[in-house]
Amino acid sequence: MPIEVGAEIRAVGKREFSQICYEVMGRVFAIRKEMGRFFNESIYHRRIRECFADTLYEVPIVVSHGEFTRR
Repeated sequence: MPIEVGAEIRAVGKREFSQICYEVMGRVFAIRKEMGRFFNESIYHRRIRECFADTLYEVPIVVSHGEFTRR
């Protein structure tokens, strides 16, 4: 079953993953502190995308099997 990912991906080690996670969660908590907790979730998502403008927020994936293709 072929799976196509519409972006470059790479494996990261445990230490690098921990550093990325720490940075992301730090920014997420700062956004929540800045904005409060009563906004619609889409508003938080938009603000997070702004903070990580150089990072893909969603990655397109296509899964195929025989005649079946799902995007």
